[in-house]
Amino acid sequence: VRDHWHTMTRTGMSPRLSAHRIEPFVEIHPDDATQYGVADGHLAQICSPTGQDIFVRVRVSERQQRGSLFVPMHWNAQFSSKARVSSLIKTVLDPLSGQPEFKHAIAGIQPCAANWYGFIISRQKPALKYSRYWARSRGKGFWRYELAGQDKPEDWSQHARTLLNVEAGEEWAEFYDRADGHYRAARFINGQLDSVIFIDSSILLPPRDWLISLFQKEVISAKERASLLQGLPPADAVDTGRIICACFNVGEKTICDAVQQGAGTAEQVGDICQAGTNCGSCRPEISELISQGC
Repeated sequence: VRDHWHTMTRTGMSPRLSAHRIEPFVEIHPDDATQYGVADGHLAQICSPTGQDIFVRVRVSERQQRGSLFVPMHWNAQFSSKARVSSLIKTVLDPLSGQPEFKHAIAGIQPCAANWYGFIISRQKPALKYSRYWARSRGKGFWRYELAGQDKPEDWSQHARTLLNVEAGEEWAEFYDRADGHYRAARFINGQLDSVIFIDSSILLPPRDWLISLFQKEVISAKERASLLQGLPPADAVDTGRIICACFNVGEKTICDAVQQGAGTAEQVGDICQAGTNCGSCRPEISELISQGC
């Protein structure tokens, strides 16, 4: 968790800093991921001999040592349903210092079973139900929730209205394919986008970045409304991707554009789009994008 550091375990007050990592995660080496049947971007359940478990998003990385897992400490009950990694660690104290055994523990990992996946972006906090997994982050004027569950409501349309406290007469647009488990809806108040909810039986959901950008607008255009339930921007819209540089609000796609223009180092990317030229904490991630060829 690059930007929030320890403050997220307490308040997470900065929406800008929350944008870098919005979900609890586990890093695992590719060989271990294959062995234990977990996939990058999917959910995993991590268990320990204490009998406790947590639910986190999988990040497969060559940087992670084989045979070990890494889970950050930053997510507590304010920000996720069950991701407090300290719950996996035995209450053993060092006999000399009295310090708890917080740095390591034996743990197992397996895929987290779910029958549906989704996300909510809303100006109000929803009253969650049926979610085995949820993680939330605070944005500028909105809350973002990532969701997954085994149990599901009989009617997603009715449940979504209850979740978001939709009142009679409010402007509400939705798409519902009951057979395939696809549900998408949006609420508008005085022409302004107030909330969106996307549910699917598959983990393959639209990117969130463009939808999030609509919450910064007083009124969205007719073209944007027409594309809203697809979750994809109109052809002529600018989509900068997820934010990499929090200092200058530079997105992944903007950085990749700089690489396509010939930037071969983090410094050269900074010369083109400013990313990484202030605090510098995003430079390793910029370098990783360059090495991957964007």
